[in-house]
Amino acid sequence: MLKALRKNTKIIIWTVIVSFALWGGYSVGTSFRKEGRIAGEVFGKGVNFQEFNRFYRASQRFTFNGEAPTDPVQIRMQTWQNIIYSREAKRQRIEVSDDEVRHEITRIFSAQGVTDLTPQYYKRFLENALRETPQEFESQVREMLRIQKLMQRVLDEAKAGIPGDEQIQNRMFLDRTTLEADMATFETLEDAMQFYEKVHDDTDRWKEALATLPAGSSQKIAKTNILNLLRNRRISEQDARRIGDLKSGTVSVPVPGAMGYYVFFISNKTEASESGLDDTLRQQYAQDLINEDHQRRLLEWNIGVLSRADLKDYMTAADSNEITFD
Repeated sequence: MLKALRKNTKIIIWTVIVSFALWGGYSVGTSFRKEGRIAGEVFGKGVNFQEFNRFYRASQRFTFNGEAPTDPVQIRMQTWQNIIYSREAKRQRIEVSDDEVRHEITRIFSAQGVTDLTPQYYKRFLENALRETPQEFESQVREMLRIQKLMQRVLDEAKAGIPGDEQIQNRMFLDRTTLEADMATFETLEDAMQFYEKVHDDTDRWKEALATLPAGSSQKIAKTNILNLLRNRRISEQDARRIGDLKSGTVSVPVPGAMGYYVFFISNKTEASESGLDDTLRQQYAQDLINEDHQRRLLEWNIGVLSRADLKDYMTAADSNEITFD
C-alpha cells in the first residue's frame, strides 16, 4: 500500500513552474557551514534536522505534479522548496484546521480502498509501513495542505485580465508575419554595434562582414514566424515587433537575446494577413496571452520568494540521503 500511497496521494494541485536550477541554485554551506547544529537557514532563521527530516519524508510522499521524485538531489531540492513555501505560508498567516487534516487523511486512505478507516488500522499502518506516529504523519499532511493553500492564493492573485484588441492584433502580427534571415551573434552590445555600423547602410557588405566573424557566430534562419523567433531566442516582444516591421533587404539594430546580442539581415519577408482572423482564432490568441501572463506572474512570485528566502544548506548530499524509508 505504501507504493500506492506515494503514487496516488496528490494533495498539491499546482505545478511548480520554476526549480532551484532555473532560479540559480542555492547556497551550499562551505564557508558558512554550521555542521552538526542545524540543517540550514531560510529567511534568516535556522532549520533544524527534525524539521528537515519531516519535510524530506513529505517530499517523498506528496507531489506538486503527480510524479513523486526518486532522485535524492531532486528530493532534497523539493524539501528545501517546501520548507520555504511553508514558512512563507505561515508568514501570510495561512492556517490549516484539524478538521481539514482529518478530511485529507480520510481522502488519502479512501483513494486506496480503505473506506472504513478505524483508529486502530490507521495507527498500525503508520507504525508498520511508515514507521511514524500519527502525530508525525499528520504534521506532514498539515504542512502540505498549508502549502496547497498558499499556492491557491498565488494562483488566484496571478490571474490575468482579458487582453485588449490591440494585444490580440499584435499577437496575430507576430504569429502570421514570416521571414527568412541571416543572424549574427555577439557577446557584447559594443561588438554588435560595431558590426551594425559597418553594414546597416550598405547591405552589400553583409556577406563580407559575416566572413570576418568567428566560426559559429552566424547562421541562416529558415522561414519562420516572428513568434517562433521571439520564443526560440528569448527576444522581447517589443524587439520582435521591430524586427517584424523591417522590410526585406534591411538590417536590424542589435537586440538582446538568450545567447547575447543579435543582428538580423532580413532576406525575405511575408506580411501578416488578417484574412481568416475569425472569432475562434481571436479567442485562441486571447487565451494564449492570458496563459502567458499568468505564467509570467507565477514565475515572478516564485523567483521573489526563493530569493527572499536566501537558502543556506549546511548539509552534504550524504546527510540528506540518509533519510530513507521502505
